[in-house]
Amino acid sequence: MADLLGEEIRELLFFRFVRKALADTSFYIAESGWIGQGGFEIYLENFPMGLDL
Repeated sequence: MADLLGEEIRELLFFRFVRKALADTSFYIAESGWIGQGGFEIYLENFPMGLDL
């Protein structure tokens, strides 16, 4: 994710989110994950762009 969105994404706290843009669409990205493994969830504002993104 840092390669795509920048190093500041590494500072995103657990269960927090930030608005970002990539490939001409904006979205919210949240830091989450099970059992402390870490991971991200992406919520598109323009959902038809999901497959392209």
